[in-house]
Amino acid sequence: MPTAAALRAVRDALPRETPVTTDVGGFRLWAKQAFDAYGPERYVTAGSWAGMGVGLPAAVGAAVGTGGQAACLIGDGGLLMSLGTLAVASEAELDVVCVVFDNADYGVISASERLPADGPAFDWTAPDFAAIAEGMGWRGERVETVGALRDATRAAVETGGPVLVDAVVDPEEETAAAAASA
Repeated sequence: MPTAAALRAVRDALPRETPVTTDVGGFRLWAKQAFDAYGPERYVTAGSWAGMGVGLPAAVGAAVGTGGQAACLIGDGGLLMSLGTLAVASEAELDVVCVVFDNADYGVISASERLPADGPAFDWTAPDFAAIAEGMGWRGERVETVGALRDATRAAVETGGPVLVDAVVDPEEETAAAAASA
């Protein structure tokens, strides 16, 4: 599914008052274009590329700080860097909805002009994030369509967390920067 459409589906499913945190990555550039923010205390995003993996810990902090539900938008690479946070949120019984934008790539890094042009920067298969989350006490679901993502996010909001939704996005789509300049 296209990342921009996936982000709009998540925005549609989340209540306006839910604090949303983002990690860094290509999907975050799409979020700046396709995900409406409803105030500084309702949308927290990293200010640089250096903090990959910060999105989920930030959502845990938002859930603790507000005593309510928080949502995290994170890429597959960022989640791999913060998997231990799944255990923390589960142990604390926090109400966190985590949506993973899973393109099985470190997309921004792979698109870098600094890398050799003779092959992909990364050649890996993304793990089953829903199963990993379930192994750490979360509910997990993998979705492959915009409609299924919207439904899974709405269900996560209604039932409470922790819930992880692994959203498979198109690994071949153009970057948000390329789309914006077109």
